[in-house]
Amino acid sequence: MTLDVETNRGDDELREYAGRNEFPWVFAVMTPEIQAALAGQFGNTVNIPPAEPQWLIRPDGSVVGLIGDSSPNALINLINTPSA
Repeated sequence: MTLDVETNRGDDELREYAGRNEFPWVFAVMTPEIQAALAGQFGNTVNIPPAEPQWLIRPDGSVVGLIGDSSPNALINLINTPSA
Protein backbone atom coordinates (compact mmCIF):
# COMPACT_ATOMS: atom_id res chain seq x y z
CA MET A 1 0.00 0.00 0.00
CA THR A 2 1.11 3.51 -0.74
CA LEU A 3 -0.19 6.40 1.34
CA ASP A 4 -0.10 9.68 -0.54
CA VAL A 5 0.62 12.81 1.50
CA GLU A 6 -1.17 15.07 -0.96
CA THR A 7 -4.57 15.00 0.72
CA ASN A 8 -6.29 16.85 -2.14
CA ARG A 9 -5.92 13.93 -4.60
CA GLY A 10 -9.05 12.05 -5.52
CA ASP A 11 -9.59 8.35 -6.03
CA ASP A 12 -9.70 8.62 -9.83
CA GLU A 13 -6.41 10.54 -9.95
CA LEU A 14 -4.64 7.96 -7.75
CA ARG A 15 -6.10 5.06 -9.74
CA GLU A 16 -4.86 6.59 -13.00
CA TYR A 17 -1.40 7.28 -11.52
CA ALA A 18 -1.02 3.73 -10.18
CA GLY A 19 -2.19 2.25 -13.47
CA ARG A 20 0.06 4.45 -15.59
CA ASN A 21 3.07 3.42 -13.49
CA GLU A 22 2.01 -0.23 -13.32
CA PHE A 23 2.05 -0.33 -9.51
CA PRO A 24 0.21 -3.54 -8.56
CA TRP A 25 -0.74 -2.49 -5.02
CA VAL A 26 -3.25 -0.23 -3.28
CA PHE A 27 -2.83 3.56 -3.28
CA ALA A 28 -4.68 5.71 -0.76
CA VAL A 29 -4.55 9.27 0.51
CA MET A 30 -3.55 9.78 4.14
CA THR A 31 -6.02 11.36 6.47
CA PRO A 32 -4.77 14.51 8.21
CA GLU A 33 -4.64 12.50 11.46
CA ILE A 34 -2.31 9.85 9.99
CA GLN A 35 -0.18 12.58 8.43
CA ALA A 36 0.16 14.36 11.79
CA ALA A 37 1.00 11.11 13.61
CA LEU A 38 3.74 10.21 11.10
CA ALA A 39 5.18 13.73 11.22
CA GLY A 40 5.15 13.58 15.02
CA GLN A 41 7.07 10.32 15.02
CA PHE A 42 9.43 10.80 12.05
CA GLY A 43 9.60 14.57 11.52
CA ASN A 44 8.03 16.91 8.98
CA THR A 45 10.01 15.31 6.12
CA VAL A 46 7.13 12.85 5.71
CA ASN A 47 5.00 15.74 4.42
CA ILE A 48 7.37 16.94 1.68
CA PRO A 49 6.91 15.13 -1.64
CA PRO A 50 9.05 13.69 -3.14
CA ALA A 51 11.37 13.62 -0.09
CA GLU A 52 8.97 11.65 2.11
CA PRO A 53 10.44 8.45 3.45
CA GLN A 54 9.13 5.17 2.21
CA TRP A 55 8.62 2.04 4.24
CA LEU A 56 7.77 -1.38 2.99
CA ILE A 57 5.90 -3.68 5.35
CA ARG A 58 6.29 -7.28 4.26
CA PRO A 59 3.56 -9.89 4.75
CA ASP A 60 5.50 -11.23 7.76
CA GLY A 61 5.28 -7.79 9.43
CA SER A 62 8.95 -6.88 9.00
CA VAL A 63 9.65 -3.33 7.85
CA VAL A 64 12.14 -2.22 5.21
CA GLY A 65 13.13 1.40 4.72
CA LEU A 66 13.40 1.99 1.01
CA ILE A 67 16.53 3.77 -0.08
CA GLY A 68 17.33 3.91 -3.76
CA ASP A 69 15.40 1.97 -6.37
CA SER A 70 11.64 2.14 -5.85
CA SER A 71 10.66 0.80 -9.27
CA PRO A 72 7.83 -1.74 -9.27
CA ASN A 73 10.18 -4.68 -9.88
CA ALA A 74 12.57 -3.61 -7.09
CA LEU A 75 9.66 -3.21 -4.65
CA ILE A 76 8.21 -6.59 -5.57
CA ASN A 77 11.64 -8.15 -4.98
CA LEU A 78 11.84 -6.49 -1.55
CA ILE A 79 8.38 -7.76 -0.67
CA ASN A 80 9.34 -11.29 -1.62
CA THR A 81 12.75 -11.29 0.10
CA PRO A 82 12.59 -12.98 3.50
CA SER A 83 13.43 -10.75 6.45
CA ALA A 84 16.77 -11.28 8.16
